[in-house]
Amino acid sequence: MVESDSGLKYSKVFGTNWKNQRQFDDTPFIIDLGEDVKVGGIELYSTTFLAGLQIFYDNGQLVSNDMYIANDPSKTIEREDNIEYYTNKNEKIKSNFLKIDKDDKISKVILYAGDIIDGIEFCTNNGKSAHGGGYGGSKLTFDCEEMGLDFVGIKGSIADISQGNYYWTVHSLVLIFKGKGEIKIK
Repeated sequence: MVESDSGLKYSKVFGTNWKNQRQFDDTPFIIDLGEDVKVGGIELYSTTFLAGLQIFYDNGQLVSNDMYIANDPSKTIEREDNIEYYTNKNEKIKSNFLKIDKDDKISKVILYAGDIIDGIEFCTNNGKSAHGGGYGGSKLTFDCEEMGLDFVGIKGSIADISQGNYYWTVHSLVLIFKGKGEIKIK
């Protein structure tokens, strides 16, 4: 765990680096939002792995702008709570959105990681959850309530593992927390 001057606490880096990656970091946005930062929603993009994710804050502002997966939104085939896209290789990418109500918060983050980020699941204290990606790698659980911390964001990298064929995956990920507790992994 690394603690910053801003009071943010960072998990260790999970996954690995890959050539031609795009870096992303919610830290500057979180600091700008100040003490009242609260996650209002999370969108997860999936193939058999975690292909991307975006954090929405309670005030409706979007961060993680560089976490868009390579897709063509005009190829949307359904829209209910979730969206399906196709890459230019006709691989299906699913979108799963978790809305976090005003009286709700992230209570647990479950990460599946090895060389890349295989998958991630977010659970709220009101019993809602969303999973993106697969279940490979090691299962790592961050119980926010037990740790005495609030989940507030992410940083890491995304890369095209097919070298130009638009098969994006999250290669490295750091979870960002805020609070007086300590990060513990189960």
